[in-house]
Amino acid sequence: MKLINRQTGNDCYDILKEYKGWFNVKMYQAAAFLYGNNLKQQYDTRNKFDHQIEIFVKEIDGVWYNNPFRR
Repeated sequence: MKLINRQTGNDCYDILKEYKGWFNVKMYQAAAFLYGNNLKQQYDTRNKFDHQIEIFVKEIDGVWYNNPFRR
């Protein structure tokens, strides 16, 4: 969910609400809450966990896009 927010700037709640409607998004939010998640999570690199994600994503991008053997 955080990577979706990183790439699009929108949280999963807003995206699901646009495509599935308000009732379905409420159900998905309830299910996410039961499992300890939140569809409205924001990506913030000042957060330690999000900063680690950013480092990991940049490392993968560097390996993927700077690879001369990639077709």
